[in-house]
Amino acid sequence: MPNVASYLFFILFIVFSQYLLPGFVRKFFLPPPRERSAVTARGSLYSVTVLIVLLQAGIAILVGLLNQLQIFGAKEFELKTVLWAIGFLGLMVLFADPLEWKYTSIQVKKRLIAFFPNNAQERVIWIAVSFSIALSEEIVYRAVLFGLFYRLLGTYWTAGIDSAAFFAFAHRSYGRISVGSTFVVGLVLQWFVRISGGLYISIAVHFIHNYLALIYAIRGEPVQNPDAALAEIEIKSHVNHHASK
Repeated sequence: MPNVASYLFFILFIVFSQYLLPGFVRKFFLPPPRERSAVTARGSLYSVTVLIVLLQAGIAILVGLLNQLQIFGAKEFELKTVLWAIGFLGLMVLFADPLEWKYTSIQVKKRLIAFFPNNAQERVIWIAVSFSIALSEEIVYRAVLFGLFYRLLGTYWTAGIDSAAFFAFAHRSYGRISVGSTFVVGLVLQWFVRISGGLYISIAVHFIHNYLALIYAIRGEPVQNPDAALAEIEIKSHVNHHASK
């Protein structure tokens, strides 16, 4: 059985880091809105995001060590596992992501586009942001939270479903469709962990998907000008609003 105190602490920390920590960090680490441009705001958001996810990963690793959980696992995997991973990425980037984007609300689209890299330097930084998010979330959800649930519940996929549910809930700000798709993605990533014996494939899939989905898959091409993309969405929203009357 896992250490109950560390288990409860980790659950509470996940809740805290999802609800309260982002606002706390933004308040004390971001400049006031009137003092930052769009570029400065994106850079600050990237910094805050990396800070939060690395803190989450650090706490998760500590809890994992206290409970003697395996974090990264095996470093070797079969070629067929890599091919499965490539196929899954192709399915997500070419079909699932564009379909999800089509039915995403205007408000969520605005928030995502405002977060897009807008120049070569930001795209390089986005590599670090994407990798930090993937690394942290795989450690938190696929390794530690799953490991704790597995010890409590005793069956692999019951623990996998529970950790995938937490993973999906963490993406609730992207809308209900995203919560559902993220839950399925969480289960697939847990399957990759099971067949590969470690986190490395799931981290790679998660990282590549994070990087490609926002820059390419959602609109079918790089978003070179987020401000223009926002204006386009505003126009479509205005037209659709009047057409519905």
